[in-house]
Amino acid sequence: MLVAPPITKLQWKEPRMSSNLISTLRNIAAKPNASATTKLITARRICRVFVRRLDSIQIERRAILREAAKLEAFLPFTRKAIAGLERRAEEHREAERSEARSELIGFGMSLLVDVEGLADALGFDRLCDVLSVSSVHREQARQDGDASIYNLTMTLNLEESAGRKREEFDDGGPLLHAFVPIVMNAYDNRPDLLEAAKLELAQQRRPKLRVVRNAGEAWPL
Repeated sequence: MLVAPPITKLQWKEPRMSSNLISTLRNIAAKPNASATTKLITARRICRVFVRRLDSIQIERRAILREAAKLEAFLPFTRKAIAGLERRAEEHREAERSEARSELIGFGMSLLVDVEGLADALGFDRLCDVLSVSSVHREQARQDGDASIYNLTMTLNLEESAGRKREEFDDGGPLLHAFVPIVMNAYDNRPDLLEAAKLELAQQRRPKLRVVRNAGEAWPL
């Protein structure tokens, strides 16, 4: 029976190493004298760690599924083995995946309404500097008239445009990945959810929201 490839020591060390980095970055951002620049840079770096963790989990899950696919040539004798590998792929590093998604969504909800007023504190040009928006796209964003973090990263997808090649443009930056699950779930369930979230969070000044996906099932944001 073919089995999924083992997880290497390096792959298993990654969560601990990145967790230490995340703790350091959180401490830096939490300092009383932390500037808006520091807070946004640390937020992006933390989100990038979680994005890379999700990518590594997805790569490893696909490797397991490829092993399952090889067994399809020997059906029906390998049906049970295939089911086992598919279940293993679905469960592989699930706790880490759930944590990473939850953390990204938390950052996304906070930056969606910019609870700390980072965009206003930075100003348009400095905000573009921190987000690595190219000079060409910066003018496009200026004409658009909405200099919010959400608009620059999610609506216009200009985060890290200064360093991206044309074929890489759909990949986006780390903050884009924090906004995407919020938008996808909002549009799937309630098209008016984003506006409602903005109003609620602007009043409460902290991100708390739950989306009901199906009857009896709540999806925490």
